[in-house]
Amino acid sequence: MLPFSLKLPDSGTVEGRASIPKTESNKPRKFVPLIVCLHGGSYDAKYFDANEEHSIATVANFLNIPVISINRPGYGGSTRPPKPSAALGQAVPAGQSQGKYLNSVVLPALWKKFGSEATGMVLLSHSIGSMVATVTAGSYQGTEGYPLVGLITSGIGVEAVEGPRQGMMDLMEIYPDSIILDCAMKDAVMLNFPAQRLVDPEMCLNTVQLNNPLPSDEVHDINVTWVTYMHEYMEQIKVPVMYGIGESDALWKSRKDLVDRYRSCFTSSPRVDGCVVPMAPHCIEISHQSRSWLTRCCGFAIECTVRSGLLADAK
Repeated sequence: MLPFSLKLPDSGTVEGRASIPKTESNKPRKFVPLIVCLHGGSYDAKYFDANEEHSIATVANFLNIPVISINRPGYGGSTRPPKPSAALGQAVPAGQSQGKYLNSVVLPALWKKFGSEATGMVLLSHSIGSMVATVTAGSYQGTEGYPLVGLITSGIGVEAVEGPRQGMMDLMEIYPDSIILDCAMKDAVMLNFPAQRLVDPEMCLNTVQLNNPLPSDEVHDINVTWVTYMHEYMEQIKVPVMYGIGESDALWKSRKDLVDRYRSCFTSSPRVDGCVVPMAPHCIEISHQSRSWLTRCCGFAIECTVRSGLLADAK
């Protein structure tokens, strides 16, 4: 994937990586998703393009699907969302702030820049990025200037594993603004390495490259406030949803009944798929199950785009 930097209408910037296949025919294709990837906390756009074996582009290029992975607002050179006026009262949680900014400013600009060969947009998100993407999709009204047709989330759930959760909260006491995770600790939690062999050991060589400052307000939101407002957005999502969680996720419990409970929150979605991905850690996308999961994601994105196109044709 090639790096890009895009100036936004509000004078902000979004950075990321893109793989946009060239069409050889002048005949437009009818059902083409533009997949936009949102990484989790402490990662960046390279999470979805770590190397050839663990890249959404490897699968998407085979299917001739355009795909973008962005640095979420506040990561790398991507502008943080503007702070709401103090007159509006208490601080807005990080997930809400980012999600609404993506919906109103970032995604319309990305669609204008990269969506000319596509017919619908699908969000592919992981961990804290899934919290942000859920707010984005729950805020979407259809008048923002881009056609959202599907949502994919992974590495999130309805019940956290208490030990790692408390560990992150303890780090907030030490680093009130942003947290730099120790790479060995990060591998142990995110990849279950070396306790389990769910990833290629060489992937751990990328941990330093993939490690970014983790904003403490994101940690607080995902661990404390998210559960108090998540239903407000999940219940408003009107596009199909696909959800996956690693069988050995060390941050969220992955029992089948909890997967079913997560799925049941999307009361307005016409379709909600959910599964436990076997032999996978929290970071499914850079594990041995990477290609399997990302292939499912690309297939689901096509299904969402076909559904949206046929419904539009029927009107």
